[in-house]
Amino acid sequence: MAEIRADAQARLAEILSRSADYAETGGSFPDRLPVIALTGKLLMSQYEAVLRWCQWAEDAVDQWAGVTPATGATVPPFAFTTGWPNPDTGDRAD
Repeated sequence: MAEIRADAQARLAEILSRSADYAETGGSFPDRLPVIALTGKLLMSQYEAVLRWCQWAEDAVDQWAGVTPATGATVPPFAFTTGWPNPDTGDRAD
């Protein structure tokens, strides 16, 4: 999970840097800026989702003594549903 997190952080930082440049200068292809903006937002959202998943998975794994039910692993809340647990209450927080 640490490698997945590091990769997502690096990719998100790159996308944010490029997005800031596009917002400031219009980029090399200003006529394509509307499409570039849509794609950039998609990529930002994907890597933000990966980072949210990493936090959720790390929180679950931190409670485990092993990786099987016999050694203490449990299915984390919301593993088989949409949405994410609220970190304060544990309820669904979308």
